[in-house]
Amino acid sequence: MFLNLLIITASFLARSMTDDSNVDITKGPPDYDKPWVDGWGFNVSDPTLWKQLHDQIVNTTLQHKDDIKVVFLGDSKIARYMSEGKAVWDEYFRKDGYYNYGIRGDSTRQILWRMSHQEFEGLTPKVLVFMIGGNNFKNNYNKGTDEEIIKAMVIIIDKLKEMLPQTEIVIVGQLPRKGSTDKRARNIHQQLKDDYQKKTVTKVHFLDIFDEYLKSNGKQNKQLFIDDGIHLNEDGYRILAKHMTTIIDKLLK
Repeated sequence: MFLNLLIITASFLARSMTDDSNVDITKGPPDYDKPWVDGWGFNVSDPTLWKQLHDQIVNTTLQHKDDIKVVFLGDSKIARYMSEGKAVWDEYFRKDGYYNYGIRGDSTRQILWRMSHQEFEGLTPKVLVFMIGGNNFKNNYNKGTDEEIIKAMVIIIDKLKEMLPQTEIVIVGQLPRKGSTDKRARNIHQQLKDDYQKKTVTKVHFLDIFDEYLKSNGKQNKQLFIDDGIHLNEDGYRILAKHMTTIIDKLLK
């Protein structure tokens, strides 16, 4: 349904490049806009934190771009590999050339902003693992409907293909969630699965592990999540890492 959006991606991308050259991104969030319009991140409790994290990633790219072979890109589910999932990260991904580009709180808008602000300049990774979407559910400047979020994700994927033409892109589907947004996650997951797993898209792979986080009755397995019912605990990260490793190892060969 949504792959036809690739035809009009260029026009969306042209409109999404916000003129923020003279904006202090630590002074507040960007104006509300659609999920496919780029926008920086902002943390009320620490206004400079998001910029610091972005700057660290830019510096990582500058220093290690020739050595980076696997990039993990996304929001807190990727970023928290370095906290709740640290033991798992060390076991599976603490290898030469593996780098974590996750930032907590990011939505599709922040990913697009980061992509056009030096984080990817000169990168030629063999594999990029991409996981995003849940932070567009919040009622803030990143919010969007399910179809708007999917549209944004399609645009991001197409842009990644354009920027990294030799890179194998692994899209990790949504996971079950606590509360009313679970239904939205399931819908977005299924739509992307239909487009990227059931159809052949060059150098794009869909990792469907949704059922791994369900109980036999089809409800979320809370034992794999921390108390908020959204973020993974160590056991949840171990399942994610095993499946990620299988597909990464295959693509590296």
